[in-house]
Amino acid sequence: MIVTFRNSDDVVECLESLGKSKPDPSFDVYLCENGGDGAFADLCARLSAPGGPCVRGPTDAPCRTDGFTAVEVFTLRGVDRRVYVGNAGDNLGYGGGVNRWLGPLREAADWPGALVLNPDTTVEADALGALVRYAETHRKGMVTGRIALARDPTRIHTRGLRWRRGLAGVAAVGRNEPTGSRPEGVERELDAPSGSFVYVTRACLDKIGLMEERYFLYCEDLEWGLRAKGADSIGYAFDSVVYHKGGTTIGSGSVTKASELATYLGFRNRLLFVYSYFPGWLAWTTIMSFVRALEIGVRGRRANMREALRGTFDGLRGRDGRPDDVLNRHLAKRRNIP
Repeated sequence: MIVTFRNSDDVVECLESLGKSKPDPSFDVYLCENGGDGAFADLCARLSAPGGPCVRGPTDAPCRTDGFTAVEVFTLRGVDRRVYVGNAGDNLGYGGGVNRWLGPLREAADWPGALVLNPDTTVEADALGALVRYAETHRKGMVTGRIALARDPTRIHTRGLRWRRGLAGVAAVGRNEPTGSRPEGVERELDAPSGSFVYVTRACLDKIGLMEERYFLYCEDLEWGLRAKGADSIGYAFDSVVYHKGGTTIGSGSVTKASELATYLGFRNRLLFVYSYFPGWLAWTTIMSFVRALEIGVRGRRANMREALRGTFDGLRGRDGRPDDVLNRHLAKRRNIP
């Protein structure tokens, strides 16, 4: 399951790596393009272009597709794995994009589990197989593995997520640790897998339900993981490895690099999440949010500071879903970048 937004170059690399996966377990690929008709047409053209990762295929999807304005079907070049590309017709956000395929598949098809990947990831040949084996042998409902930095494969990007109440923020477990290291107690540290690389079993999904869509982007993976942790517990498979670029869609990253959209959503959704799961910490989280917003301003990023404050106030007011005003400004700025 891959949600894309006008980043066909990343998707091509991701599918090329999936095409090199070991034959067991078998899988199909489902993509939801959130970027509109032009992005959908560009993605389909890139996938089936000469030298691209796919060839066109005639097979219908094994589930309802009425949630999409159009669906194109491909096969990974050289291997018998279908690739279904759906045009969302609108920007559904991350959880909405995942659910647009996962919901109908949950109703119609018989499958043991689903792997959710970011489009800017590439996978090792046994990445999926290692997750499936770990879930089966350790009876885990949701499993992740080693997510290494694409720009420095010797270092861990994250092993998963941990919510820190006192610091009012999410920690990336294992960040910058050597990729080959195998520290003990990783599973005890995890509150959730990163949404860039998470395998969920069908049985777990039936217990916890689909991703939460009200966040639009950020915190939906943390919230989903906490539900899985409460139901089945979450697992960590050291033998499963992917490489992640990070921030290629909306410019997420450190406070000195994050886009205004990423800043707004990060601050807003932090408050929405805490209100839902740790309401006793809402006042403290609000104070910390204001402090961090001022810190961004001190670093010279006044526009991001304003979005951080806006996000904090909107989170306190319970505003959720797609923030069209902030999103439209972000897209306008991207169009003006030479």
